[in-house]
Amino acid sequence: MKWLTIAAAAALLVACGEGNEKQCREAVRNIFRITGVNESGSGPDEHAAVRSCRANASSESIRCMIQARTVDDLAKCDGVTELKRASRGDRDGGGR
Repeated sequence: MKWLTIAAAAALLVACGEGNEKQCREAVRNIFRITGVNESGSGPDEHAAVRSCRANASSESIRCMIQARTVDDLAKCDGVTELKRASRGDRDGGGR
């Protein structure tokens, strides 16, 4: 479940190239809420996910992530894999 949250966060990063900070923050928080990640404060870095979202995600992907209500909904949004990488701190694009 945690990998999906991170993946969703990565999706935001890729999907938010056209997004503004408010939309990306809303999308990232929705992903964390749906997946239950970051409730303890020890999950992925929200600020990094928002930055990546703003740099890489499309408006359509952001909208998808904001509107998602389930993990299955998130899985249908573009960019989930990239958000997973970004929230883990992978800088070379390789998965760990």
